[in-house]
Amino acid sequence: MAVLEVRQVSQIYGKKERRRHVLDRLDLQIEAGEFVAVTGPSGCGKTTLLCILGALLQPTSGEVWLDGQLIRGINEAELADLRAQKIGFVFQFPALLPTLTLLENILLPLTFSQGKGRSREDGSRAIKLLEQVGLAGREKDLPFTLSGGEQRRVAVARALINRPQILLADEPTGALDQGTGERLIDLLETLNETEGLTLVLATHDALVARRARREVKL
Repeated sequence: MAVLEVRQVSQIYGKKERRRHVLDRLDLQIEAGEFVAVTGPSGCGKTTLLCILGALLQPTSGEVWLDGQLIRGINEAELADLRAQKIGFVFQFPALLPTLTLLENILLPLTFSQGKGRSREDGSRAIKLLEQVGLAGREKDLPFTLSGGEQRRVAVARALINRPQILLADEPTGALDQGTGERLIDLLETLNETEGLTLVLATHDALVARRARREVKL
C-alpha cells in the first residue's frame, strides 16, 4: 500500500512572466517501508516535493495522499497532529534552538506531539539516538559548541525521536564528511530494514542514491 502518493501534482512559483514550474503534473507512489532517493539538479524541485509529501506545502494543483488520507480538506490542527504522529523531517538547515541543550532539542518534537514533558524513557531514547549519530556524551552541550555537520546529526536524531512512520530528509549528508555520511546512512538503512521506516531522501550525494532501493529523478 502506498503510504505517500502524489497525483498530477504541479507547483508554480511567481506570477505572469515570472511564473516558474518547479513540478509539472508529477505522479509518484511510495510504498510503506521503501527507501527512495530523490535526485536532480539544483532548483528542480526536490525540496518542494519533500514539503508537499510532508504536508507542509499545498501544491498549486493535484492531490496528495498520506497514509490513505487526502491532504486537501484536512484542517490545520488535524494536519499538525498527522505530521507529528507519522513524519520526521530533516531540513537542509538544522535550526536547533540555541538556548536548549542537545538533549532538549531532540526531545522538542515530543512536547508538541504529546503535549507533555519528557519521560525517563524519552530521555533514554534521545541519549541512544545521540550515540547512534556519533555524539555520545554530548547531551548537555549547547548547539554553538557543535560544527555544522554535528548539528545536522542532531537534527537527524530529533527527527527520529517520535518513532515516525516516514522520514523525509533534505540533503541529510550534505554537511558531513564521507565517513560520517556513510555511518548516518547505515543507521537509516538499519531502521528501514528492522523497523520498516519509510525513507525519502533528497540528495546530490551519489552514495545515498546508490544505497537507496529506488531513485526518482526530477
